Amino acid sequence: MSRLKYKAGFFARFLVILISLIPVSYSFQNPYQSKKCGEIFYEDGFSGAKLELVDQDYSLDLAENYQVTNGWNKTSSIRVESGCVMNLCNETYFDGECKTLTNGSYGTSQLSSSIGFTIASASCACEKECKCSDIYMRKSSCARAYLNTGCNTCNTYYTDLSIPSDLFPEDFRGKVKSLTLRKGCELKLYPEEDYQGDPEIITDEIVENYSTEFLSYECKCNNQTFEPRPPPPRPSNFPPLVDIPPTITEVLNMLGDPKYAKHEGLKASAKSWRKKRSQKNAYILLLGSTGSGKSSTINLLFDNPTITKTGDFLSTTTDIHEYKVTMPIDELGLANTELRVIDTPSLGDTRGVQQDAKFLATLDKFLSTHEELKDRIPNAVLVFHKFTDNRFAGVGSRYVKMLRGLDAFREKLTDENYSNVIHVFTHFSSATRQTKRNPWARLATFKKVIEEYTTFPRPTIITVAENKGRENNLKTVNGYYQLENKEFYPRNLFEQLETITKNGGDPIGLGVFRTAFRNPEDFKVRSSTFKLVNNDGEKVQRYLRIILNIYLGIVRTEVSQILEQVWDTKVPTTLKKRYPVSLEYLQKSLYMRHINTKEDIPRTTTEILRLLSALKHDQATTMMLEKGLGISPPIFPQNSIAGFCYNIFNDAPLSVTPFEMRDSYQTDIGFIIPSFLTCKLEQSSTQNFIVVEDQQSYIQERLKSIGIEGQISPTLFKGTPKPGYNIKTIAFQNGSSALSAQWAFKKFQFILNERPSLKKEFVDAVKALPTFRENDHEAVTN
Repeated sequence: MSRLKYKAGFFARFLVILISLIPVSYSFQNPYQSKKCGEIFYEDGFSGAKLELVDQDYSLDLAENYQVTNGWNKTSSIRVESGCVMNLCNETYFDGECKTLTNGSYGTSQLSSSIGFTIASASCACEKECKCSDIYMRKSSCARAYLNTGCNTCNTYYTDLSIPSDLFPEDFRGKVKSLTLRKGCELKLYPEEDYQGDPEIITDEIVENYSTEFLSYECKCNNQTFEPRPPPPRPSNFPPLVDIPPTITEVLNMLGDPKYAKHEGLKASAKSWRKKRSQKNAYILLLGSTGSGKSSTINLLFDNPTITKTGDFLSTTTDIHEYKVTMPIDELGLANTELRVIDTPSLGDTRGVQQDAKFLATLDKFLSTHEELKDRIPNAVLVFHKFTDNRFAGVGSRYVKMLRGLDAFREKLTDENYSNVIHVFTHFSSATRQTKRNPWARLATFKKVIEEYTTFPRPTIITVAENKGRENNLKTVNGYYQLENKEFYPRNLFEQLETITKNGGDPIGLGVFRTAFRNPEDFKVRSSTFKLVNNDGEKVQRYLRIILNIYLGIVRTEVSQILEQVWDTKVPTTLKKRYPVSLEYLQKSLYMRHINTKEDIPRTTTEILRLLSALKHDQATTMMLEKGLGISPPIFPQNSIAGFCYNIFNDAPLSVTPFEMRDSYQTDIGFIIPSFLTCKLEQSSTQNFIVVEDQQSYIQERLKSIGIEGQISPTLFKGTPKPGYNIKTIAFQNGSSALSAQWAFKKFQFILNERPSLKKEFVDAVKALPTFRENDHEAVTN
């Protein structure tokens, strides 16, 4: 979880709330039962950005998980589906004051009166019928013990009894109300520990109204009688099943066909592709340090021991392995989507730095030549490290060295807009008891180190894991290991996968992860191997230099010395006093981006903009970059329209402005713009396809789009039709048609500041205009 502050005294209540939200056999429920439960809209009138919750969804920290800093109640609105209930609390982790909303629609005014607080955490659940006979158990389980309530109750509290034997958890003794037994199994329940006393033998598949206390058990099963769960019938309102074609062009062509124009799965495919993800598969890339348990974590997450190979302390993964599992997203009508897990060798390899360099060079080649990831990014990148590492901070620690090595791949791995990286801290049960109960301070320090030594996008998402739950005698609650900090593993990791795919606008990734998490028994794993490259390759030598630079702590590079010389000789004393840490900041920032020699200095406009947009700017850093490295921010290369004149007859901006151009400044996007403009980072997209009857209608549409009232004669209008506008008299000629449509993506916006200074020439020209008299139009001349 991403919570970094511990609050004592609420965990008992939180545990009850959380348990009530976890459904019976959530991992193996009918996937078609995951109906939409409710929506939280950021704006009134059910508009703007929204958070959609399906049945049993919850967010423990809305602000952290969904990048909302001002709360959801100020201008928000909420819908709750029929038969569903939404729980809202004013503090994270369902702490503080909580309110419940039943089915209905709630605008801002209603929320202000009924809720009256900033919404910090939310959950949603819907009514449904549960029966003992509907329960399905996986092959690894023998029986299930239901606590406090029976198996006919939805959202009940249970623990699995695994094969072949074990002690029954002390906290659950005397609380069992019913038992279910997998077909072909025999269960022996002993009244004493260590399998002592006369056992009660259970062979019935369902035992209700159970009241006997037992302390240990043995179970034997005939696996030949195991019957995989038959697929449930598809609901009639689901989209028809289709295969996603291999290219986005073919996907868009299908969406252009009236037969598939409204197909939810194809629309989801196009949306994930626009977010630089695969249009048909969901990728999880595993990275991390030696012995951190990358492989076993994935096997636990999807409750299937066959996905990846596991080891203990030595580097067992020697090549890059890609595991593929066909994972149809039935509710989206997609038949050929796949879960793909990429397991990699560890950094900090027990075989030395040369092996690390080979791995990084191989990863570079693998990603650069992969059928999809050569121009896409993984849906999720999991970075593993041991929670018990007590020497993880500091530039010389193995953890920081690993992060620095991975940071060299940031552009190939991450989303610049929202993080797709989850930092997973394993071996949680091996920590001290006090740390396990209150891990937030330690996790906060891990988070600080990550943000100090990497350029990974924000927010920094972290969670804890335990790869050996059974060996550490952890209780299983509703199919998950209960950790001592009250989280349920691997449910907590799956929640983070949901968070990054939801917030990243990645419906294909979200659909595949949900399907795989809930239906692990159907896995049929295929695999392929990408061998490590040879030692003598050019890329190996390049990455060896990077690793040695990191591992040996070489920070006094050629570039850092140039910057230091400029700081000493050319930066004025006044700027040094105003910005005393600018030199160290710039040296460290360039070092982290592996700009160490003159050959590493970016020269193209694209490379310069990428660097400048990642740096914090002040006058001292700007001077050091310009005087020392020859890096200057480029001027925005085209008329920005905002603040400039517009020729409505030519339908084009002019390079002249009525405002003073004396000052300019560098923006967050790297460009220099006039000081009368403000650059606002804003991401949005617009679609434009307009058909008009004739030229006059087109002119009126254009004038309306730029906020001008009036008319212009077609004989005076010289502008050519803009993309997305289609004039019938021109588009349809000689029995053929030529149409255009526009899909525009906006990354930033220029806004005219209030009361900018006008040029003297413009003021004088306006003053010299003749007086306009409405009753004497002829008095006005050009």
